[in-house]
Amino acid sequence: VDYKTSYHQKTEQEIRHLLAENKAIDLESKLARYQEMSSSESQIKGMGSILVGILILFATINFINTMTSSIYSRVREFALLESIGMTKSQLRRMVVNEGLYYWVISGILTGGVGSLIAWLIFRNTNSYPMSFLYPWGSLVIVLFLTLILCIGVPLLVYTVIGRKPVIERLAGI
Repeated sequence: VDYKTSYHQKTEQEIRHLLAENKAIDLESKLARYQEMSSSESQIKGMGSILVGILILFATINFINTMTSSIYSRVREFALLESIGMTKSQLRRMVVNEGLYYWVISGILTGGVGSLIAWLIFRNTNSYPMSFLYPWGSLVIVLFLTLILCIGVPLLVYTVIGRKPVIERLAGI
């Protein structure tokens, strides 16, 4: 039976009422399948959001740790560059550029490889006739927040180590 209005609850109930006593007719409802699919979609989105949140947290902690270690291990190098004429502004720009390199690389990996993996997972787990919709808005927001992180962390760490006098940094005190 085709409805004039797709997925109409009242029409569904009327047909079920008319066919309730007839045991010879097996009733399969598009509306029921749609509701099941909607429930399944919500569960998948929820699990995916939790997984993405955990991965973002781990990646953020890893990036902060990597940049902090990288800059702290080069305290003497930065002090030497400063002692031969490089300004603090130039050093800040250098560490910010390093953060931007990380951002570009992570953006390429996320946009390219990550998108391919997401599509493959969707294709292999999709049991309903749903189309793959790419979350462009979420990607732009995450890339923007990542940009802020990739600029802010190196800048903050360099600002902290750059407060000591050059002589102390050269001596490794």
